[in-house]
Amino acid sequence: MTKQDLAALLASITPPDAAAANQFAERCERVVERVDALMLARPDLDALIGVLNHAQMHRNHRHHGAFMASLFADYDASRLLETVLWVLPVYQVQGFTLGYWEAQLAAWQTALAELLDADVWQQIAPIYAWIHEHLDAFHRLGLEDQANLNQAFQLFGDRSGDQMMMRIIQTTPLAFCITDEQGFFEYTNPAYCTFYGYSPVELIGEHFTKIVHPAARQQLIELHDQFIAGAGEIRGEWAVIDRTGSSRYVLADAVRILGGDGRPRKVTFIVDITQRKETEIALRESQARFARLTSQLGDRLFFFTNAPDGRLLYLSEGFKPLLGGVSPEEAIGQCWRDLADWSPESRASVSEEHWSRLLQADANARFELSFRHPDGDWRQLEVHACRIFDQQRELELIEGIALDVTEQRAQDARLRTLMRAVEQAPVSITVTDTQGDILYVNPYFTQLSGYSSEEAIGKNMLFLQSGEHEQAFYQQMWATLEGGETWRGELINQNKQGRRYWVDAAISPVFDDQGVLRNYVAVKQDIKDRKELERIREDVERIMRHDLKAPLHPIINLPELLLMDDSLSAEQRQDIDLIRQSGRDMLDLIDRSLDLFKMESGQFCYRASHVDLIKIVQTACTFIAEPLSRKQLRLVLRHNDQALPLESAATSAPGAVMVAAEAGLLLSMLGNLLTNAVEASPPGETLRLDIREQGADGKVDAGTDAGTDAESDAGTNDRVLLDICNRGAVPAPVRERFFDKYCTHGKPNGTGLGTYSAKLMADTMGFRLSMSTSDAEDRTCIHLRMPASHR
Repeated sequence: MTKQDLAALLASITPPDAAAANQFAERCERVVERVDALMLARPDLDALIGVLNHAQMHRNHRHHGAFMASLFADYDASRLLETVLWVLPVYQVQGFTLGYWEAQLAAWQTALAELLDADVWQQIAPIYAWIHEHLDAFHRLGLEDQANLNQAFQLFGDRSGDQMMMRIIQTTPLAFCITDEQGFFEYTNPAYCTFYGYSPVELIGEHFTKIVHPAARQQLIELHDQFIAGAGEIRGEWAVIDRTGSSRYVLADAVRILGGDGRPRKVTFIVDITQRKETEIALRESQARFARLTSQLGDRLFFFTNAPDGRLLYLSEGFKPLLGGVSPEEAIGQCWRDLADWSPESRASVSEEHWSRLLQADANARFELSFRHPDGDWRQLEVHACRIFDQQRELELIEGIALDVTEQRAQDARLRTLMRAVEQAPVSITVTDTQGDILYVNPYFTQLSGYSSEEAIGKNMLFLQSGEHEQAFYQQMWATLEGGETWRGELINQNKQGRRYWVDAAISPVFDDQGVLRNYVAVKQDIKDRKELERIREDVERIMRHDLKAPLHPIINLPELLLMDDSLSAEQRQDIDLIRQSGRDMLDLIDRSLDLFKMESGQFCYRASHVDLIKIVQTACTFIAEPLSRKQLRLVLRHNDQALPLESAATSAPGAVMVAAEAGLLLSMLGNLLTNAVEASPPGETLRLDIREQGADGKVDAGTDAGTDAESDAGTNDRVLLDICNRGAVPAPVRERFFDKYCTHGKPNGTGLGTYSAKLMADTMGFRLSMSTSDAEDRTCIHLRMPASHR
C-alpha cells in the first residue's frame, strides 16, 4: 500500500465534530492516565520499549494526546499522515518496537471507549482504527524512505562521509535544530522533535519562540539577532514549553554556520536538564523554607548536627535564645554537654541510653532534656534526632531538632491535674460534639446512669431522656445553648436499668479561639436526696392540711372572749371550754405534722407513756362530729362489747384502757383513721369502734371479731385491739397499696396521705396497723394492735 493509498483511505473518514473534539480535549488527561496504567500492567512492557524508556513512554502518551486534541480541533488529514510516518521510525531508533505501537494503540482505544461518551467514541474510533490497521504499511514506508535516502547519497558519487553523517544526525539522542536568520525552523532532528512532542511538519517554518517559555522569549530574540550578526554567543539554561504546555528546562549551546546560499544559520544543540533543574528548584525552596522556619521559630526550636563524640558541627539561630548561652558560632566545636546546665538525669539518660543506642542500633531517637536557664528557671527540650552518613566527611553524624516544650509540659501537668479532678469528681461530666453525640464521660457518669464509657461514647445524649419533659422544655434548652449561653436546670433522666433519676444540670457551649462552636460540656449532679427531702416536705404540708380539717370547725369562734361573759351557765362554759381545747389540739396536730418529717427521715425521738385509749378515742371522735352530722352517720363506740359514751369525762373512768403510746401522736393517728372512715362511708350508715383487751394467753376478753391478727399475736405480751369498721369495700385497685403514700381512689380532694401518715405513726409507736375489706359484706375494717400499759 502506497502513501497515496493511505491518504485516500484517511480522506474517506469523516472527522469528529466540534463537540466531540471538545470532549476529547477535556478528558484527555484522564485518558492518558488510563493508557499509562494499561501499559504499565503489561508483563512484556520492557521487551516492547526497553528498560530505560519508561519516562519517555509517559511523555509519548502525553504528546500523543496533545497532538490528537489539536488535530481534532483543526482537522488536517495530511498532517496526521505525515506525523505518523515520522513518529514510527523515530521511536524505533530509540528502542521502541513495532509491537509497542500495536499495544499502545490498543490501550488508547480501550481507554477512549471507557472514558468518552459512546457517540463521541463512535466519531473518533475510525481514525484510531485506520492507524492501527495500517501499522505494517507505515513501518514499510519508513524503511523505503531510508532506502531512498541511501540511494540519493549514491547519486552524488562517493559521499559516504555525508551519508554517514546524516545517519548519525537521524539516530543521535542529542537534540538539535537549524534556524534561519529570522529565527524560523529549517530543520529539526528526530531527538529534537521527540523532546518537544512535535513532528517536523509542525515545527518547520515556525519561529523558534514557539517552544520558548514566555518569560525568556524577548531575551532570546535579542540574543538570536546579535548571534546571527556575529556578536555574542548563546549558551545557558533556559525554560521551554513542550507540546502539552508543560515547562521543561534545557542546556542550550549554539553555533553559527553559513548555508549553501551563503546566508548565516544558527545550529542549536539542547540537553534535557529538567530533572536537575526541578531538583535545584526544590532544594532552593526547601532551603528558603528552612531559613524562614529557623528565623520565625528561633525562640522555640533549633537544628543541630553533632559528631559521634558530641562535638557540635552546626547550630541554627534558635540555639542562643533557647539555651541563653553562647551564640551558634561560639558553640561550634564544643561538646553539647558543656553548653548548658543540664539536669543530672538528663545528662545520664542521654549519655547512657539515647545517644549510645542512636549510634549503635536505632536510626532515630526521641527524648527530653531538662536544663537550668541562666535566668534561673528550669526548662525542657524535646529532641528528635537521627543518624545519617555524611558523604563528604565519610562519617556518621547525628542530626536533629530541639524544641522548647517547657510551657507545653506545664500545660500537660495542668491538664493532668484537671483530668484527675474530672475523673474523680462526684458529678457526672459529659463532653459532646455540636450534634450532641458523646465524646467523653467521666466515671461518675457510669455510676449515675449505669452505662459504661464504651456504651455511651458515640451515642447521642437523647438516649438518656426519660420522656418526663415536654418538647417545649428541650426547645428552650437548645435556644439558650445556641445563643452561646449556659443552660441550667433540673432534668429527669433514665438509667440503664430503666429507672428515672433527678439531676441538677449545667450545660455549656465550648468555642475555639476563632469563636466557632466545637463542643458542649454537661455537668450533672445527682439530686435524688434533695428531691426526696422536697417531696417529704410537700407530703408534710399535705398531711398538715389533712389533719387540720377535723378540728377546724370547733375553733372558728372565739372561746376566750365568750368565757368573759359572767352570765354563761356551767354547761355553756363547758361547751366553750371544749372549743378552746379543740384549738389547742389543733396546735398539737400542727406540731405533730412537723414530726412526720422526722419520722420519715429517721430523726424522730419517740417516748411512750401511759395513755388512756378510751379517752383519746373519745377526743378523736369530736374531730369528726361535723362531717358525721353532715353525712347523717351514726357512730358506735364499744369496749369489750359494752357501749361507751362518745364524750370524754374529766377524769379517767374506772374501766380505762391504758396503752403504751404518746398521747398526741395517738390522737393524730386516730383522727386520720376516723376521718378516712367517715369519708369512705356511704351516707346514713353506722361507724363502729370496738376496743378489746388481749391477755398474755392470746385470748380476747370478750367478743369474737378480733380478726386474724389476734391469732398472730398469741404468745406475746398483753395487747389492746381497736377495730374501726365502716360500710363500703375498698376498691380493688388500691387494696394492696392501701397504706402507700399518695394512694387514693374516688375522693375528689383526696391526697392519699391520711392512711400513709397513720401507718407511719403506728410504726413509730410499735403498733400493728392493718386493713381488711369484703365485697360480699360490703365492709372495711382497720385493725390497730397496741401494747397494753400497766402502772
